[in-house]
Amino acid sequence: MTRVLALPSKRADKKLIGYLTRAEVEALLAAPDRACWSGRRDHALLLTLYNSGARVSEVTTVQREHVCFGPHTFLQLKGKGRKERTVPLWPHTSRALHTWFAELHGQGGRIAFPNARGGPLSRDGVDDLLQRAVHKAIVACPSLGAKKITPHVMRHNPAYLLMSRSRAKRGGSLAW
Repeated sequence: MTRVLALPSKRADKKLIGYLTRAEVEALLAAPDRACWSGRRDHALLLTLYNSGARVSEVTTVQREHVCFGPHTFLQLKGKGRKERTVPLWPHTSRALHTWFAELHGQGGRIAFPNARGGPLSRDGVDDLLQRAVHKAIVACPSLGAKKITPHVMRHNPAYLLMSRSRAKRGGSLAW
């Protein structure tokens, strides 16, 4: 048994997680048809995913009271291992969520992003709405067609955004 454990593990290259450019994100956020209920929900959800870096499991369980509006709006998330974290929201995201929650006010339930029957969206439901947005956004931003876009890619975009801003401030250097 110890001989087996002593064998070195196979080394393989780790695939880098993709990211979206600002133009690609703007095309994705503009894709949902905000003239209909599901389009307004999809826009608010995609904007929240992009802003917060939340996991799909976190965003599907967000309840309206988890968003604290005020001079500095923030979102309370419960992630893996029941770890809680608080994420500040951009003013644009705050306004979008405030408008979306005002529309939901008359409807029962506390879920922030309900499905058509009022229950929580599933992981597949979030992926489906993202893929519909990608399909529509390809017309405005063809570079999206060459990328595999998943909710996990949306999760990594806030980090990419911070790195690109930091890089620009240092004159393009990636050195910390």
